[in-house]
Amino acid sequence: MSDLRPAAEGSAGKPAASALPGLREVLLALFFLGSLTPVVDYDVWLHLAAGREMWSKAQVLSVDVFSHTVPGEAWVYHEWLAAVVSYGLWLLGGVNALVVFKAVMMTASMGVLLATFAVRGHGRGAPALVGLMAAAVSANNVALERPHLFTILFLNLFVYWLNRQRYRGMPLPWGMAVIAALWANLHGGFVLGLLAFGPFLVEDLWHLVRRRGPVDGQDEALAVSRLRERILRTALVLAACVFATLANPYGVETLLYPLQYASPSPFMRQIEEWASPNFQRQIVLEAVLLVLVAVGVFSKAPVGLADGIFAMASVHLILTGVRNSFLVGSFLGPALVSHVAACLEQPSWGGRLRRKLERFDSGTFGPLLALAVLLGGTVALTGTPRVAPGRFPEGAVRFLERQRPPGRLFNDYDFGGYLMFHLPAYPVFVDGRVDVYSKHSAFADFLSVWHLSADWERVLERRGVRIALLEQRQSLAALLGASPNWQEVFRDDVAVIFLKR
Repeated sequence: MSDLRPAAEGSAGKPAASALPGLREVLLALFFLGSLTPVVDYDVWLHLAAGREMWSKAQVLSVDVFSHTVPGEAWVYHEWLAAVVSYGLWLLGGVNALVVFKAVMMTASMGVLLATFAVRGHGRGAPALVGLMAAAVSANNVALERPHLFTILFLNLFVYWLNRQRYRGMPLPWGMAVIAALWANLHGGFVLGLLAFGPFLVEDLWHLVRRRGPVDGQDEALAVSRLRERILRTALVLAACVFATLANPYGVETLLYPLQYASPSPFMRQIEEWASPNFQRQIVLEAVLLVLVAVGVFSKAPVGLADGIFAMASVHLILTGVRNSFLVGSFLGPALVSHVAACLEQPSWGGRLRRKLERFDSGTFGPLLALAVLLGGTVALTGTPRVAPGRFPEGAVRFLERQRPPGRLFNDYDFGGYLMFHLPAYPVFVDGRVDVYSKHSAFADFLSVWHLSADWERVLERRGVRIALLEQRQSLAALLGASPNWQEVFRDDVAVIFLKR
């Protein structure tokens, strides 16, 4: 029953903590160090460009100021505060500050997840280690210097508080509304935090309906009273969170904006992170999902209604968009650790494995992780800029800055954000803001050229394009190179530039 609370950890039968670091601490330290990876994502630069614009103008962006295809188009920039934070970090320590911030945020998210496991009675040992590794591996592809870092951390916090109320009897804090207000200005994923209330409310309401009728005894009456109090508290805190999200520059538009991603447009399907997972490439994610299925098969523990709803919603979201893979930890992780524990309680080998892991995972929590953050963060901040080599069109940007050829630019989709930040003198044709470009014909025009449709040359002519900056291995680059109407003026291992004759 979901009303039962697990025994607190550290009770009889549990090993005493030692002075050595536990496996959880080692894993978190390794996760932090492993997250100090170079910048590889193109949209990082988009948010830096937006942050710089807002810092310089001291106002929130509401229209496009970066392109020549949709200038002045309305832009609900729900990540505006994250962009300001990112640019502030850039001013303090350049790109390395962003890398360290990413590692801190991702590690903090995993720490909150461990706290969630603990309130369900499985904060250490084999269940916690399995849950932590599944969450870390699944979040690897979203460990990027982008605003969704706030969603991963805040969503884990919301799930922690909801589980703490359910399994420890501690009421939801009203401070969740403050975080919701902040979250709504940082990333559109705040909607996931609001939706996280749903499964818990549904399960509590289901238990209340089943208990309708005469109350049998004082204990049953007390249980029903507490259940009603919990339902009321959850509903009121949810209402406060919804109301708090309206504290943003765009009002109700921010609340409605993320709903368009519930059914991504055909244009968005062209973007890899919005596409379904390609399991020929996403082998690790497939392995994690198969482990989840195996645990569900072999566990004899009953599946609670809330956990079942979370599982179905998570699998749906992950299979419809690979960017949602972090939900393995946030939504599936708490139930996973409970069922791993149930699996290890059954056969004799499971009990032996559990005891061995608990012996190695009984250390104090903190010193090793603090040392890893201090040393790793210092090295990352003071080292050379951590930008993936051969990833961005640095040489092409330097060429255009020197030569300054006249005309409008057609650019590779991936290069758009980088050009916004490093080459502001040339407004872009397109960048990662598909929602802005797909409102009119701009993104359709881009796809016509990119896929070499019959009218691609007319599109470029109509848009006044005289410069093409492309990834040098693209088919369009080969076609322009063979065309008498275009002249190649620059090429390196990353990009090529053509000018209209």
